[in-house]
Amino acid sequence: MNFEPCRAGGIALLSVSLFVSSASGFAEIRLLAQDVDHFTVLSETGILAADMEGSFQLIDINSPQASQAWVPDWDPTEYGWGRATTLVRLTSSSDGELVCFAQFLAIPEDVLGPDEYVAWPLAVVVCNSDGSDARIVALSQDAGGGPGFDFTTDGSYLYGQPFLRSGVYLEDYLAWHEGTATGGDPEGFTRIDVTTGARDGGDVDLSDGYVSCPWSDLVAAPDYWELRGIYDMATLELLHDAGSTSYGAVKWVTDNALLVSGDGCQALVLPDGRVHENSGSDPIEIYCRMPSGAYFFTTDGISVQFGSIDWRTFSPLQSCYIPELDGTLDSWASPLPTPDGSGIVYYAYLHGGLCYPPVPVRTVE
Repeated sequence: MNFEPCRAGGIALLSVSLFVSSASGFAEIRLLAQDVDHFTVLSETGILAADMEGSFQLIDINSPQASQAWVPDWDPTEYGWGRATTLVRLTSSSDGELVCFAQFLAIPEDVLGPDEYVAWPLAVVVCNSDGSDARIVALSQDAGGGPGFDFTTDGSYLYGQPFLRSGVYLEDYLAWHEGTATGGDPEGFTRIDVTTGARDGGDVDLSDGYVSCPWSDLVAAPDYWELRGIYDMATLELLHDAGSTSYGAVKWVTDNALLVSGDGCQALVLPDGRVHENSGSDPIEIYCRMPSGAYFFTTDGISVQFGSIDWRTFSPLQSCYIPELDGTLDSWASPLPTPDGSGIVYYAYLHGGLCYPPVPVRTVE
């Protein structure tokens, strides 16, 4: 891979300075729940979690033993479907006010003939954080680099892939599947207005997965060994056409900087296409970025550190080693920070459930 270095203009390459005591000040990891397959953070202390069967629970970080059932007010039969089955996706808006989940829909047995088979689609459901006003906004399928769905930062739109070119009712889906829908084949789309249900973004290529930025509306697409472009999903604008460049890993590390790697190289890619190469420091793997600008990260793939990073040199600054997280926090854990930056939530197989480790004791300058 050939990286062209760039100047630091357009990005704050130096994160906030942190002063961490020599002792990490790390408290005991708190086990929040077991039998969790999906989770999202709704507030400073509120976590929405679910198992694969779609049983949801609201968890209070401070009182995990007092978790409560969370039941969205939707009924698949009102759309002509049978029961809702396996849950495959759960996410929420940046302010925690909206929730989106995707769940398989069963086709009633009396609808199809004895030798007829039609694949069950996914219902893409949007609702308020208390489960109210739940509605199917689209149908999807578990295929390719998806499914994946995210909200724009203002919560106005839900975007993602794959969205089927079908209405949300069973009769619409069967007509689309059989090619008998009136009006011809509907246009493709990648974005939905959550208020009006209007669909657009058919020209945005998210076909094989994407990586959304948690702090802006930027999206790297796709995340399947090749970065083909960077989109702004608020405007549907293609900001950067990456051409045939190949990256093995893609991770947003600021609101406008993408950390990529491949062929032994590592670099930051900016939305305007400029590239800032790691010219000598050890490669950094980011696990989670906190609201303060600090990171949970590793430079050796094993030991977990917490601290700031100077992205001009790809060098950790004031940081501390957290041995308690070795072997539990890794690239597969998908950790999410709490909005107040008090800690992170992630699934740890070593501990057998959803965990909450607080951030180390520190002073932010």
